[in-house]
Amino acid sequence: MKTMEHIRCTTERVLRDWSQRGCLYKDKMIMDGLRRILTKKEQRHITYHSLKKNGVITLGVDSSVWLYLLNLKKRQLLKSLNQILGSNKEIVSIVFRLDVN
Repeated sequence: MKTMEHIRCTTERVLRDWSQRGCLYKDKMIMDGLRRILTKKEQRHITYHSLKKNGVITLGVDSSVWLYLLNLKKRQLLKSLNQILGSNKEIVSIVFRLDVN
């Protein structure tokens, strides 16, 4: 018979595994970089989703207007983010996704 594992234990184990692989560190660096690059107004309309292994960042945007405006800034954002990350240049592209609830 299988025993149940407490959610706290599971969460701690997953976070420990992620941190050992460097996932949380990279995500934190990217989020900090985005905070430095984007204006406060832009930051209110964006949510960070993921960094894929192929170097693509996925960001959620809360409206089609912001999706359009941020797509216009995509090259500038990518260049600035790679400069901030320095030797950890893994970002190849930024994908904006409409997140409407």
